[in-house]
Amino acid sequence: MTHPHILALVAVFATLVVVGLAGAGLAGMPPDFAVSVVALPIGLLVAGAVMLWRGQADRLAAWSARLGAGLAAGLAATLVYNLYRVGVRLVFDMPFDPFRVQPVFGQILTGLPSTHAGALVAGWSYHLWIGAMLGMVLAALRPRGGLIAGALFAAAIQLGRWAMYPAVFRAGLVDNEFFANGVIGILLWGMVLGITLAAISRRF
Repeated sequence: MTHPHILALVAVFATLVVVGLAGAGLAGMPPDFAVSVVALPIGLLVAGAVMLWRGQADRLAAWSARLGAGLAAGLAATLVYNLYRVGVRLVFDMPFDPFRVQPVFGQILTGLPSTHAGALVAGWSYHLWIGAMLGMVLAALRPRGGLIAGALFAAAIQLGRWAMYPAVFRAGLVDNEFFANGVIGILLWGMVLGITLAAISRRF
């Protein structure tokens, strides 16, 4: 008998593959964005098919539960991070738009103006997918999560970004918004991710 969470993940991953490939072919989605949408789902679908072919249904069920927990934890952490950004702006009266990047993502993904409803939906969907995807990565690396594991995971991600884009890091040294959101905010995201993953993983 197929577990419901396996079917749910298959549906999510298949949808992402279709959307990513269609976006690349029809909307001119940049290759790097398309890869970030379809690479993990394709890999996981292939891995799941191999497990089924080998008769490893129990292993597939265990991995599906682990990835589902990571997906849920990643979404939860991303939502908390978004609320944190709003809070930073309100409490410290910083003149920045906490959600300025989502319309930009949407414009890049769809080719539509950043204010178009389609671009906004695409941008927010991509933003949430990245959070969910990273949650699944942590779940694969450390299924039980934990506050420290989540914080270290977030720190590693941010250090990797700074290594790839050193100009961003140098500019951020004198930018209070960068420190609040790019350092403290990311660590908060990681801690929430780790705690949520730990809470979910205790249920199975």
